[in-house]
Amino acid sequence: SIHDVASAVACKWLLQNQQVWEKSIPGLTMCRWDSGLVDSEGRFTKSLLEAVDCKICPDGMQSTLNFSESEEVRICEFCSPGSVRSPERFRCTECEMGFYAPNEGMESCQPCEPGRFQNASGGTFCHRCRAGRYSNDDDNSRCRRCSPGQFGTLEGQSECSFCIFGTYQNESGQTTCYNCTNALLHSVTTGPATNSSLGC
Repeated sequence: SIHDVASAVACKWLLQNQQVWEKSIPGLTMCRWDSGLVDSEGRFTKSLLEAVDCKICPDGMQSTLNFSESEEVRICEFCSPGSVRSPERFRCTECEMGFYAPNEGMESCQPCEPGRFQNASGGTFCHRCRAGRYSNDDDNSRCRRCSPGQFGTLEGQSECSFCIFGTYQNESGQTTCYNCTNALLHSVTTGPATNSSLGC
């Protein structure tokens, strides 16, 4: 029958062209977009000669294309410092402003500690706020100036101090308070956090 003849022709072609059709069969080392090569001990490898299988890249790593023995392969590589890969994402992504990742292969970005900030994405560390400025958990992407009536003497502060009785500060972002000089009021302010010499 026609069916038998076609089957015989197909079998003959397969036998004579084994090297051709074998190349089209996915092998154990043809990794998917979310996986990378592993050796016989289950360790990730970049060498196709060492590879025996594929394994899904864990958190903190991503699957990337690479060349091994002149062939294109997929390997798992650590996310670089300043970027992370979590279970919700398939690729390494840069940390947002206010966060940082100091090491490679991290699963999540860390928020800048109070008194520090990071005003760019992909940060590997946080800067200290300079004197006269502060940052807290509300927004660590920038440092805010101490308000009038307050001051900050040190770097890396999470809050500012109030001007004490007998002193004032009428500008923002300052490191000291001025002494009152109004002799009629005996150099005593009407209360803390005075932001004008009129309060002396």
